[in-house]
Amino acid sequence: MKKKIVCALVTALLLVCFSATALAVNNNFNFYMESGGPSAFSDLTLKNGGSPYENIWYVTPKASQGGVSSNWRPGEVCRFRVRDAAANIASDLFTKTQGEGANSLYGKTFSHPYSITSVGGAYYRLYADKPASDPFSALRLVGTWCP
Repeated sequence: MKKKIVCALVTALLLVCFSATALAVNNNFNFYMESGGPSAFSDLTLKNGGSPYENIWYVTPKASQGGVSSNWRPGEVCRFRVRDAAANIASDLFTKTQGEGANSLYGKTFSHPYSITSVGGAYYRLYADKPASDPFSALRLVGTWCP
């Protein structure tokens, strides 16, 4: 009986220790962009400082969130970048094109590395825009991101 309790406690402790480092702060975004217009950007979001942490950021576009619907159309381009709290560039520009049907990016998480060494405990913003050459009208895009 003692052995089972000790094993259960050790297992629970290991789960807590290892899952805590995998947790990260997600932040919702609600972007409105026009082709060639200014970038939309998220609120400042804290990067997890646990060890180990990745030098990668993640975005999950959603068809709708909080009563707001996205209208990212198949073939439409959106560019993403991360900046630090002082608006310094923290990642290269990352271009994604919305797919159709099963290839839609809604609900699918994609990631991109930082071009700097990101710092756990620091704040970052996700920026997004549409290139001037994009033929589509305004884009509303909602989702979550994790620095």
